[in-house]
Amino acid sequence: IDEVAKSMRHNSVPELKTVITAWRERLPNKWDEIPVWSELFAWRGHVFRMLTECSPSQQDIKQALQILGQHEEAWTTLRFAKVARKQGLPQVCMASLQKIQPIPPNMDVQYTFGKLREEALLRLESTTVQELTQGLNAVSKANLDYYHANPSHKAEVLRLKGEFLSRIPDPRAAGQCRHEEANQAFSTALGTCESHGKAWVSWGMLWEQTL
Repeated sequence: IDEVAKSMRHNSVPELKTVITAWRERLPNKWDEIPVWSELFAWRGHVFRMLTECSPSQQDIKQALQILGQHEEAWTTLRFAKVARKQGLPQVCMASLQKIQPIPPNMDVQYTFGKLREEALLRLESTTVQELTQGLNAVSKANLDYYHANPSHKAEVLRLKGEFLSRIPDPRAAGQCRHEEANQAFSTALGTCESHGKAWVSWGMLWEQTL
C-alpha cells in the first residue's frame, strides 16, 4: 500500500511485479483452511481495488494500474472459488463468483472462461433439475465466437453443455436424459478440438450409460 501511495504522489507506476508474482504463486490449495484464505484475500482485494480506483494525473499510468488491479483480482477470486468448490462449499464458491465484476472486453479471455467454467462445474455437482437447468442456460448463452482463438476453451464449454444435457430429464421420454442432444454437444466439442481429452471421456461415459 505504501508503494502504491508513493507512486500516486509521483505519478509513476509502482514496482509491484515481485509482490504480485509471489501472490500468484501462493494461492490456496484444496486442503487449506478457507477462513484463513478468506481474510487474506480480503486484504489482497483491498490492494487490488486501490489500483483500480487510483487517479494519477497521467492517463497511461492510471490505465496500467487499473488493468493490473482488474487482472489480479479476477485471477485471485477465481482461484478462491475453485478451492471452495473442491472443499464442498457451494455457497462460498457462488458468492465468490458473484463478486467478480463484469469483465471488460480488453481483458484476457481466460477470466471470462474461468468464471463460466467454475459456475458450470458447481451446478453440475447439484442433483436438482433447477440448478442443472440454470447451468445449462449459462453455458448455452455463452458466445462461442469469443473463444475462437482457443479451441480448447470452446470445446470445454460444449462439453459442459453436454454434461448438463446428460443429467437433465427428457420431458418427451420419462426416466431418460436428453441423450441425443448431449451426444451432439460432445460430438461438436470434439469436432472443435479433437485433442480435448475430457470431451472424449464425457462422450464415452454417455454411451456407457446407455448400454
